[in-house]
Amino acid sequence: MEIVSKPRVGKAYDVRSISLSTLAVLAVLYTLHFAQAVLLPFAVALLLNLLFAPLVRRLNRVGIPATVSAGAVVLLLVSTLLLGGALLLEPAKEWLRHAPTSVRQLALEFEQVKHPLEGINELSEEVGEMADLDGRKPKPQAVEINTPSALDRVMKAAPSVFASLVVTFLYTFFLLAGNNELSRRLLSFGKSWEAKRRLIRISREIHGEISRHLRTVTLINIGLGVSVGLVLWSLEIPNPSLWGTMVAILNFAPYVGALVGATVLAVVGAITFANLVDALIAPGIFLALTSLEGLLITPLILGRRLTLSPLMVFLSVIVWGWLWGVVGALIAVPLMSALKVTLAHSRNTRPLANIMES
Repeated sequence: MEIVSKPRVGKAYDVRSISLSTLAVLAVLYTLHFAQAVLLPFAVALLLNLLFAPLVRRLNRVGIPATVSAGAVVLLLVSTLLLGGALLLEPAKEWLRHAPTSVRQLALEFEQVKHPLEGINELSEEVGEMADLDGRKPKPQAVEINTPSALDRVMKAAPSVFASLVVTFLYTFFLLAGNNELSRRLLSFGKSWEAKRRLIRISREIHGEISRHLRTVTLINIGLGVSVGLVLWSLEIPNPSLWGTMVAILNFAPYVGALVGATVLAVVGAITFANLVDALIAPGIFLALTSLEGLLITPLILGRRLTLSPLMVFLSVIVWGWLWGVVGALIAVPLMSALKVTLAHSRNTRPLANIMES
């Protein structure tokens, strides 16, 4: 009697499900990258909305309309950005103008340490010159390539950056002004009055926790930037306010931001000081301060409520940086924290939030 084996439907279904899930993830990543010009300003505006929504609500309680308070917040943001840009514009332009020359001079100083293969290279060049004694082969002419300077590249990108800022502030205004309307629309998803109250309570808890997290992290980063700026000022390093601001912004991207900041400060120290020991003081103090902040101050203030595993933080910074560039890397951790809090408030998605914890 011949036995006919039945096909395993479950395994075929699993393979098909995994394939469809993989294609869906790739499609989402492609959409995020392709729609960067639209989605990136909205993501930044969403974080700004979470940061300043409590202030708008307080102003609304005292009788100020949401549109007026939202406009005042956006105006405050624009004024702060303009003031900071005015204060840092000249030091940044000076650095971008002289940085290539200073870096080349630094490279020439490092060339004093001879490489063991330099003698072989010189010997090969001499052999090549001896082989071309007849002079028939024309000598190659030097070609001068004029590449745009760092300042020229920054100025070329300025219009697109300005347009993105305008769109971001418009998004922020509409989100802040429409928070009350959004809360009212959430009520329509509840089938009963108890379900409606639960939706509003969960929404406010998520909003409040993420807002406190963003405010705390922002204040910690500002404190780190001020501390680094004061240290650089005491070491008589030029433009300490510029480097302090850079450190405060880069600290929104853990690990990667600290590595970039230490590298930049090492280059600045090497350009400023002739002695190698003096040049390494600034990046050394910066690494000590950022380690103290990351390992002690931030966990002590925030606790474990919104902590993420180092692996998830690193992957988030890399993935969002790959998708949306520098700004994506800076907002990666706040976006991941917001996602974790949102997942933790649902029984079905709580295991995913637990996986993201440290």
